Amino acid sequence: MDPDGNHEGLAIPSLSWVAPVKISSAQKTPGRFQFSFNTTPGYTYTVQYLNSLGLSNQWTNLATTNGIGITTNATVADPSLSASRFYRVARHPTP
Repeated sequence: MDPDGNHEGLAIPSLSWVAPVKISSAQKTPGRFQFSFNTTPGYTYTVQYLNSLGLSNQWTNLATTNGIGITTNATVADPSLSASRFYRVARHPTP
């Protein structure tokens, strides 16, 4: 029961309550590309990449991290020597 004595249903979670993933910084150094993005507790983030865009875009997982405690930044480094890559961050509720 809630404070006024009524039975209230539980809220249905919605991704609209969670801040969108935004890349906050990116840096390329010899033999390494690194970027940071915001995370939210209760979600798992998987960084994925493609070497080129095409018809069968099979994304490859690079790293996975969990949101912790407060909204915070996670940093991922890619040691690939590939001339170019495309990245995305997939967010999923942590089981």
